[in-house]
Amino acid sequence: MSAWKAKGAISICWVGLIALACERPNVDRNRLEGGPAPEPTGIIEGTVFYNGPRPFCLRDEEGKPYAIPGKVILLLFRYDNPPPPSGSAATAENFLVLPGTSLFSLSDCATPGSPEDAVPIARSAGFSWPLVRLGRTYQMRGFYDNDGGFIPFFSVRNLGSAGDVGGGAFASLTASPPRYLPIALPPVEEAPKGAIVRGIAVTLGAIIRTERPVFQVDPNSKALSSEATVPLIADAIQREDALIALANLRLHLVRHPDTMDFYGPNPFGRALKAAGISFDFRPRAHGLPILPVDADLDGRQDLHPILGSTGVPWYFPVIILRRAKSPIEARIGIPDVLLIASIRPTLPLGVRQGFVPKETLASVEVLIPPIAVVVTNPALPSVCRIPYIAPGNIAELYEGSPRECQELPTGNYDINLLSGMAGGRVIDVYGECMGSCTSRGEDHSTCQASCGVLTALRTETGYVFEGGTFSSQAWSIPNELGCPDVAYRPTALNQLDRRRPDGSLPSCDESELLLKSQGRIGGFAVADPDGENAPDPNDTSDGHGLPACQQALRTTGPMAGRVTAINYTAPPPECCEPIRAFCGLPLCPLRDSSEIPDYPEAVRPTADGSRKTREIRIPEVDYRIRPDGKIEALCVPFLMPAACCRSEPAP
Repeated sequence: MSAWKAKGAISICWVGLIALACERPNVDRNRLEGGPAPEPTGIIEGTVFYNGPRPFCLRDEEGKPYAIPGKVILLLFRYDNPPPPSGSAATAENFLVLPGTSLFSLSDCATPGSPEDAVPIARSAGFSWPLVRLGRTYQMRGFYDNDGGFIPFFSVRNLGSAGDVGGGAFASLTASPPRYLPIALPPVEEAPKGAIVRGIAVTLGAIIRTERPVFQVDPNSKALSSEATVPLIADAIQREDALIALANLRLHLVRHPDTMDFYGPNPFGRALKAAGISFDFRPRAHGLPILPVDADLDGRQDLHPILGSTGVPWYFPVIILRRAKSPIEARIGIPDVLLIASIRPTLPLGVRQGFVPKETLASVEVLIPPIAVVVTNPALPSVCRIPYIAPGNIAELYEGSPRECQELPTGNYDINLLSGMAGGRVIDVYGECMGSCTSRGEDHSTCQASCGVLTALRTETGYVFEGGTFSSQAWSIPNELGCPDVAYRPTALNQLDRRRPDGSLPSCDESELLLKSQGRIGGFAVADPDGENAPDPNDTSDGHGLPACQQALRTTGPMAGRVTAINYTAPPPECCEPIRAFCGLPLCPLRDSSEIPDYPEAVRPTADGSRKTREIRIPEVDYRIRPDGKIEALCVPFLMPAACCRSEPAP
């Protein structure tokens, strides 16, 4: 991809800031005359405005700067499906990289210890972004990668880190919270010569205060049972404890490489160095700030997508678990499955510690509501999210919006932790408290005792973050620091070790760099403890014929305390069309590696020891390849919603 500075004033073809050009085709006329040629595409042009610290520069032995390694990273997402928590996009639709020299000259370089470094500088540069797909509305996000470590196809290096400067193209810089500008490109039919959108202003001005939330999973964590139900407990604290106990999942931020952890000597230093990652392990940068989630940007904290029905608010850090699909499942379009977890909601309220809110975490006890979200139409991810709720819950949980009564889809799940803060300031809680306490004339030892208690209550790292916003940072397991995840990503390679003289790479067991805690074995799973109670795929009544899905205990209204019929709502037709081909197929056999060697069973057992899962894996049993080369599923890892399978296709 190329980028260059725009010259002259921003031109506008139509009235308004954003315009579609009336000329300048970017496709061969041969296509318009019926011949072969590429599809027309769009161009987005605008200016990046930077307001932040001086850039980091490389210096020679005499201390003279000679290079600016930083880059401007611009990312395009579909406007209606940005990254979590606002959407579910795992990657950007497109990205553009501008060299740091497009913004800065060597005279702008930061000099460590210089008073000038504390004074922000303002710079700007034009950009022209070609080859953008037409027929979509986008939002643009971005950041200045200060150390030049960004690599788009290397997940451990594809997001901002501490010291980078974030931002995006906003509809208004005065709105709070800021909203991303919708950037609309017309469909191909309306722009056969391509289209240009001009006048996009990208503002980068929020310093990212935190490192990415590099974590590992506590080895005592368990798989979630596919049969788990929401605890029917009135007391909020007891219900929270019961939900935590379903899997005992706990995530710990990785400590400094010189320390020991529960896996033994901490090997992260070598792995990060091999991956080319410069990481600040200091607590002021490596912590998990608790911030309210406002995914819809209406200025108010959102309720948790699953727990919100009971009034539970949603907080960062956000934890989203995504079912890993076998290569065959991915190719044939088996729907995505998400579990939207939460930190303990009582932490930011201070319920358990005298109502002093906890503000920063170093580890997270993960509360997993046993309700899976199945995205039946990836083109409409915000509309076609069908909750799968296991049999045995109360009637009200199955009613309202479209929902499916079925055990949670089994399999191995990726863990995605979203955290971080941009803008605002970092506060040393103990230091600030001591300064305030002693300035009032309090005894020093008294101040030490009271400030120590206050610090322990407010933060697990010693620092809190004030006045900032979510920095869009994330960390996922598995990743490239771990053993190659070939069961789900067949092309995955050892990217840390050097090749041997014969061209081969060390295996995971042979490597001294690969981290098992960052590979599939360090992830999460949902397993089925009992395969005898499976639903009937040929029964399209509610719950695929399971009695517990047709009648359940009702806890509200005039029929409270009685078992009554459940009133389901059918999904809209557009949510059913992509999955109709899977209707009527049986469930894949429940398996573990004791039955089929090398089968990727649940990486963690349930509380009763089960590692059994259902996946499309075995040729001629789970699927077959037809003579025309297409793959035909012979079973499914979970049944499609009953209402979709009994409704008629749209005419």
